[in-house]
Amino acid sequence: MYPIVVNCISRPSYLSVRGSFLFVGTDDGLLQLHERDSGMDKSWTPFIRQSALFARYVTDIAWSPLDSNVFAVAGNDKFVYVMEFQQSERKWITQHTFTANAEKASITSLKWSHTQKHLLLTFHIEGKVCLWNCNEPEKPPLTITYHCPMWCGMFLPTDENIIMCSGKALSVELLNIKDALSGDERNICPKVDALLNVKWASKSLTQPFAPALTAADKKRQRRDQRKAAVKPEVEPVATKEVKKIEVNETPVNDTPANETPVEELLGALSLDKKTNKMNTRECTKCKEREANLPPDSFLTHSRTCLYLAQKELNKSALEKLAIVLTEDAAKIDKSVLMSKLFSTKVMAKELIATELTNLKQSNTRDIAPLCLALSTFKLREELEQHMANKTLTEWHLSVAPSVSFTLWQDCCRAYAKQMEEKGFIMHAATYLFSLGMQSEAIDLFLANEYYKEALVHARICLPATDPLIKTIINRWLENLEGTGNFAAAALICVLDNEMLRGYSYLRKFRNCTPEIAELMDQIKRIGQLSGVLDGCAAIEPIQNGSTAEH
Repeated sequence: MYPIVVNCISRPSYLSVRGSFLFVGTDDGLLQLHERDSGMDKSWTPFIRQSALFARYVTDIAWSPLDSNVFAVAGNDKFVYVMEFQQSERKWITQHTFTANAEKASITSLKWSHTQKHLLLTFHIEGKVCLWNCNEPEKPPLTITYHCPMWCGMFLPTDENIIMCSGKALSVELLNIKDALSGDERNICPKVDALLNVKWASKSLTQPFAPALTAADKKRQRRDQRKAAVKPEVEPVATKEVKKIEVNETPVNDTPANETPVEELLGALSLDKKTNKMNTRECTKCKEREANLPPDSFLTHSRTCLYLAQKELNKSALEKLAIVLTEDAAKIDKSVLMSKLFSTKVMAKELIATELTNLKQSNTRDIAPLCLALSTFKLREELEQHMANKTLTEWHLSVAPSVSFTLWQDCCRAYAKQMEEKGFIMHAATYLFSLGMQSEAIDLFLANEYYKEALVHARICLPATDPLIKTIINRWLENLEGTGNFAAAALICVLDNEMLRGYSYLRKFRNCTPEIAELMDQIKRIGQLSGVLDGCAAIEPIQNGSTAEH
């Protein structure tokens, strides 16, 4: 005996084997029929029939012990389907459809009677146990109401007038329904737990509402209290006696020492006072925007790139002039930078080297270092240093071709990686596209959930049969399903000519409005899904066979 791997089942939620047939309930609320292959491998064939039953997953498939061809199906929905399986024709037909009247009903399990083939128990997550009669489907069921979700249960094997059931807050309870059946009662309320009637105490505010104190305010308040407790101990005795007389003359204050007085709390609610306290949890991005700080990739504009020389002209021109008039060449070269502007090329390069050193030490975000690097013919070293430090800007990329095309490509790749790490996905993808790296840019869009951008570039840059296009669409649909945007997912499926998948997304709506029902009918008609989705879901449920509301 060895296990058999079944690869033809997608997203199963419940399995039931009947002879050579496999019944599969899926997460999408579909009921599928598979048949065991008669070959040597004994594998299961892809589904030969399926029916759309529920908006969500199938929770139980229960076969009648007295009629081997009858079974019931329930799911995370308000419907219960009783069906008859026709083995020779490999199909099923719906005998009854029971409906719970709660809008958000959900059935957890089913159980048939072992002595009366027409009785069916259903257990509901909204706290109900219903007994349905298949001989009288138009009548409402016998409903037992509990205070907690009910998971499972069964008829007592020795006496089927007694029902055993279990729930979230109920271990096991036995309930006799004989009197209710004989008296044609429709609702039963079991013994109520005494704890449900307990009126629990609740804490209320004894002081007027005041804004919550921050950690700094609490710390300051505790420090003031400590100072107030220590200060009387070091005061002179005479001062204590004066204070004692004053205290005796004042009325009694019931406010504890460690609580804020009511007057201060009321003062905090005044609209005339403006608080100067700053929120310590303020967003750093908001602070940067308020200070108008440019981003790291933006170079500011200035009026000069020779800051030290400009400083000599503005602040110490007379002092430097006195040094020049001494006619001491060594002292002039050492103390007066402006003199290098009126000397040889070598001296001018020394001035630029000095200015570059000063700019790099001050970490200025200015175009001045780039401008000076161009003059010294050391642009390659400058760009390679910025690539290593991940401080490239778009101005660096604009001058990189003056060195070589290969260096420009390296700079673009480094800048794209730099922008990706900072979260600027659009910037990174743009430079990848400029390098002809379409696949890498599309993968970057897809990895960061830019599905529309990834798809439009994939349509243009990739062949129509490229599997990456289908991968983008599937990832997009999974994201929409995860966020609950079933309408957008259905629209994308229809545009991609996947009618069955679009139909399944519309069925996921909790409340099926007439507009959604009409759209489902149109998709079913245009997509010719009648052969794939048989008439199980299209049958109008029996509305009068519904559970009573309490």
